[in-house]
Amino acid sequence: AKNAVAATSELTGSLTIGTIESICESIFPELLKEFHKQYPNVSVSIVLDSPDVLLDRMNKNSIDIVYLLDQPIDDKRFIKVLEAPEPISFVASSVHPFAGNGPSELSVHTLAKNDPTDLASVISHPFLLTEKNASYRFVLDRCLASLGKEIKPFLEIGNTEFIINMLKQNAGISFLPEFAVRHEVESGILSILPVKDFHMELYRQVLYHKDKWHTGEMDAFIELAKETFQTSSVSDEFPQT
Repeated sequence: AKNAVAATSELTGSLTIGTIESICESIFPELLKEFHKQYPNVSVSIVLDSPDVLLDRMNKNSIDIVYLLDQPIDDKRFIKVLEAPEPISFVASSVHPFAGNGPSELSVHTLAKNDPTDLASVISHPFLLTEKNASYRFVLDRCLASLGKEIKPFLEIGNTEFIINMLKQNAGISFLPEFAVRHEVESGILSILPVKDFHMELYRQVLYHKDKWHTGEMDAFIELAKETFQTSSVSDEFPQT
C-alpha cells in the first residue's frame, strides 16, 4: 500500500514469477539480467513447475505472473499479455547420422537440405526426454499415441541443460523447443532433424490473474518481456533466398 501511494517512481517491491525449466534456462538469464539492471531494488523469486501447477498456484495468488510454453490457454480467470508460436523439434548432435555429414547448416527456422527422415526411424533411436509433465513431452506422447507409436527414452530428466550437454556428446536424440537450442544450432554443434510429415508448435505465453492487483513491478516485467521477445524475433529472421 505504501509503495502504491508513494510519490517516487522507483520500484522497490517484490515479484514472483512462475515458469517452466526450459524457459528459465534459455530465456530468463538475459531477461532477468536486464530487469535487474533497470530495477535493481526489486526482489524477484522464480518458481519452476509444470504449466498446470503454475496456473493453479497463480489462481491461489502465490504467483504474480506465469511465463510458460503450452497449448493456447483460454481461461477467463487469466489475462494473457503475450502469445507467440514456438516450434518444437527433434534435436541431435550435428554428427548424428540423421543430421548429415559434418557440421549442420541448419538454422532455427530452416530445415536441413538433406532428405527428411521418417518418424518411425527417428523414434527408434535412443532418446533423452524431459519428464512427462513437461508440456511439449505431453503433446509429443499424445501425438505418437494417435499414430499407434511411442518413445521409450533411456533417460528422463527435468533439466534441459543436462539434456543439451548429452546431445553435444552425441548420446542420442531429444525433443525440445527450438529456442532452447538456438545458440547450439547456430554454432553448428546441434541440428534440428527434419522429419517427414511432422510439425509441432506450442505457444510462448505470459499471463496473470484477472483479479490480481496490478503492481508496478508486474507492469515493468510484462513490458520488458514483450520488448525482449520482439527483439529476439527480429534477430531470428533470416533473409529470403
